[in-house]
Amino acid sequence: MEIHGLWSTNTTAETAATKDGAADEIGRDAFMKLLVAQLQNQDPLDPTDSREFITQLSQLTSVDQLVQIGSKVRALEVATIAQSNAQAANLVGKRVVATGDNLHLGESGGASAGFRLPSRASEVSIAIHSSSGELIKNIEAVNLMPGIHSLHWDGSDSSGRPVPPGRYRLQVLARDSDGNPMEVSTEIIGRVSAVAYDNGYPELMVGNSRVLLGDVTSIGE
Repeated sequence: MEIHGLWSTNTTAETAATKDGAADEIGRDAFMKLLVAQLQNQDPLDPTDSREFITQLSQLTSVDQLVQIGSKVRALEVATIAQSNAQAANLVGKRVVATGDNLHLGESGGASAGFRLPSRASEVSIAIHSSSGELIKNIEAVNLMPGIHSLHWDGSDSSGRPVPPGRYRLQVLARDSDGNPMEVSTEIIGRVSAVAYDNGYPELMVGNSRVLLGDVTSIGE
């Protein structure tokens, strides 16, 4: 269903870890050397108190256990990152729907996003704002069915004039048949063209938008 010709409805840590690991190993070795030196150089006529000796052995055991736990945690972190990266890479070329209200207008014009209605809406107001909050375009619609409503914006304002490329924001307000406000979720819709890792974690590139894996709500071919 077309609305004003624009709308259609469709239903680096590794280095730090190495340094930390080296520090743990040095601490453990130093502790053992000090303990051995103490035993070798103690006065035979006045040996180390047995209780103190047991306490030192317990401390050594605790240090060793902490080192082992730290190593296992780092290994788990590496495995988790690898799994997350693999999942992100497998989404390249897929059509995804993700939560978000950003519209990224490119040099060639046009931007895609959408919104989801939980039930039938008697009135819907769709607004596109600039990054500074200025209203660029407003569209009114009536009697929209529940589900995902996708938007392809041609990059023009309310007067039909093209606006500069950049980031814009989508805002959707809806009311039911009784005039009560409805909860509307705005969404980013498109195909994943690449995966970016420059922020230290995988982000899906959907058009000019960056989407986190946790924000993806559906995946299609």
